[in-house]
Amino acid sequence: QPAAPAPEAKPTEAPVAKAEAKPETPAQPVVDEQAVFDEKMDVYIKCYNKLQIPVQRNLARYADWLKDFKQGPTGEERTVYGIYGISESNLAECEKGVKSAVALTPALQPIDGVAVSYIDAAVALGNTINEMDKYYTQENYKDDAFAKGKTLHQTFLKNLEAFEPVAES
Repeated sequence: QPAAPAPEAKPTEAPVAKAEAKPETPAQPVVDEQAVFDEKMDVYIKCYNKLQIPVQRNLARYADWLKDFKQGPTGEERTVYGIYGISESNLAECEKGVKSAVALTPALQPIDGVAVSYIDAAVALGNTINEMDKYYTQENYKDDAFAKGKTLHQTFLKNLEAFEPVAES
């Protein structure tokens, strides 16, 4: 028997899209989580390195000429070396960089939280150190018998006490 002829193809209407049924949502950008984590860690590590070494160097210099670090300057020191300043641009760049990195999603906890605590404490300590640097560089301690130096020392100790635990975490 001969093969049956193929059924005649009838033009079919294209199915009508039901626009009302499912509105299209704009495509969400695909986030490369590893790239975000890498970016965050890069900022955190760079800022730690930019700030931690100067802080340690400054502590050593300041402690070097004080008879009793906890007590601070007495006004009876024979030699006053003062304290080195911390780069204000490094403080500002790191504060901005860390706050921007923390805002990136996804979150990287607990590291994001530690980074914010670190930069907040580093900026507070850095600002106090810079005020102390100016005070000692201008030799204002000679004019006020170390009065402001003693006050700054107490602020310095308070900021250092807040800084050390987050710097170690």
